[in-house]
Amino acid sequence: MEIIEYCRLHKKIYIYGAGRFGRETCVYLSEQGIAIDGFIVTSKELCVDSVLGIKVYSFDEIELESSDGVIAAVGKKYTDEVIRSLKMKGINDFFIIDGSLLEIIERMARFDCHYPSNQNVIVLLYHRVDDIENDYWRLCVSTAHFEEQIKWISEKYPIIRFRDDFSKVSDPAFVITFDDGYLDNMEKALPILERYNVPATFFVSTGTLGNVFWWDRLYLGMKNEDRECIEESHAKLCKMNAAQIETFLSRFPKDGCARAMSVKQLEIFAEHTLVDIGAHTVSHLSLPALSEEEQRWEIEKSISALKKIVGKEIEAFSYPLGDYNAKTIEILKKLGIKKAATVSGGLAGTGDMHRIPRNVVRNWDIDGFKRFIERCFCVYAEVRR
Repeated sequence: MEIIEYCRLHKKIYIYGAGRFGRETCVYLSEQGIAIDGFIVTSKELCVDSVLGIKVYSFDEIELESSDGVIAAVGKKYTDEVIRSLKMKGINDFFIIDGSLLEIIERMARFDCHYPSNQNVIVLLYHRVDDIENDYWRLCVSTAHFEEQIKWISEKYPIIRFRDDFSKVSDPAFVITFDDGYLDNMEKALPILERYNVPATFFVSTGTLGNVFWWDRLYLGMKNEDRECIEESHAKLCKMNAAQIETFLSRFPKDGCARAMSVKQLEIFAEHTLVDIGAHTVSHLSLPALSEEEQRWEIEKSISALKKIVGKEIEAFSYPLGDYNAKTIEILKKLGIKKAATVSGGLAGTGDMHRIPRNVVRNWDIDGFKRFIERCFCVYAEVRR
């Protein structure tokens, strides 16, 4: 592969990005006999000192030589920003890992390396369980695949609750979570969870209860457009407030979209012993794009609405789109939220309980799912066999 040739042409190799793209690239290179000299991140404010036992440098502190190679492995969302930063520092010789190349790396990697970690909990993130033909947003796992996944995990590992104390977990364990509050969580997912006695936490957006989600409505109204146009519109809507989104979508139909649970359905659902409920804002917006006042309203209103519906304190939260900033965390703590989950690969354990990473589950068959779990243990912790 070209990345191997690139690495061999440089004296030292650094990977810009310590998330999923960067870690999986590092593991693949390690299997090819190439050891990187460090990870680079834009800011170490929200990052640990080492990843996979390898030192992490902030972009401002590291001094790069002309003979050094830099692999930009941050995903599409941040690639342009990283390239600009590198060029501003006079670095023009870099290698980019895009989504297509990462898929090739994932297929070629064995994921049999061993890396130290004091964290043992893999938190899985689902959205929907249903049998549909067109899953444009890749949010849905079929009922057959979901049952295979839950059966395999429950037979092989302990499954704990999101609310449990992760720091006391000494062996690999799993947590099952769902985002948004789709009706199929109740109708399709819960019967399977019951069959294997598996608890799960469901993070619910209260403003959509009994209605449809804005991204599904967006796709339904734009399904004849090309992918780039749809994704550009989605990115714009993520930065809007609820009123602006409704104005944008007013010309689009709702019929044909999957629905969220109604208030009454959620009330019944939350009574189940295997079900825990967490907040997911009112409107499912990117919180950092909002003012502090708007953030507080989105979070506080969702917590109070859920508390009224389920009759219990709400102490868990999921960041819509995985987005948050320091102000978001400050608001959550003041409102009594004890744990908050992101949308990024990793393990949970002794770290910040307001930045719990979650690994997104796709519609894999059982072989694909097992490989996904092996990759998680390899990339984020010791492999235990």
